[in-house]
Amino acid sequence: MTCAIGSESFAFETTASYSTFGERPDGRPYGSWFFPLALPVCPGNGLVMYRPFTDDEKFRLPALLASADFKALAGETAYYRAWWIEKALVPASDEAAWLLLSAVWEASDQAAPADARWSPRHTRYRDSFIAEADAQRARARPGTPIWLALSYRAANAERESGRFDAAAQRLRAIADAPEISGANEKDMKNSRGWKGRAAKLMATVAQRNTALEPVAMLPPGQAKYLCERQRAALDPIDQAACDALPKAGG
Repeated sequence: MTCAIGSESFAFETTASYSTFGERPDGRPYGSWFFPLALPVCPGNGLVMYRPFTDDEKFRLPALLASADFKALAGETAYYRAWWIEKALVPASDEAAWLLLSAVWEASDQAAPADARWSPRHTRYRDSFIAEADAQRARARPGTPIWLALSYRAANAERESGRFDAAAQRLRAIADAPEISGANEKDMKNSRGWKGRAAKLMATVAQRNTALEPVAMLPPGQAKYLCERQRAALDPIDQAACDALPKAGG
């Protein structure tokens, strides 16, 4: 692969295809590959090549990459650095929140301290995502699929943080969001899907469940795996959800 800035050549491997089978409430898929998908990073200047860049952006990128602000991000994840670059290039980008959500997924793999549920990085990224989602949501029309998706992911982030009242308020806003007149059937179906998810997440919020993988919200196969392989590590709420799963042959 060739770096978009400086033409440095470097090796990068990913997969040509993969399958998915459901997702966590934060949107991270379960599937046959690793998620989020790895991003190519230029070894020399640190550019994260998360998308093609325009000629104007290529003109501006060298100064951004050489800046003290970017160099200070050397220890952050690839998607977090991609988010920073995107915000520097396109302050009102519609992609920024989703890049940051992928950074949250990256951070969720980092071990938490013994006295905390989440790593400091996960907590920091998640709170940054909420702010970014709100900024993007403010530019969207209430009730549209993008507004609903951002609202749902932000509500889940509030839930994971233990801010249950804030999560419930966001979920009620989803339930009360108007249907968009003149929307096509695909968007209508998408909107109904987000409202259905919100109702399910509201039940998890009512339980005051902060788990990354609440058993009642997982694909059946993943729920069964957690209950069979990791039951002892689950909270009592999720252990009870395990007991409520359909039994084999039942």
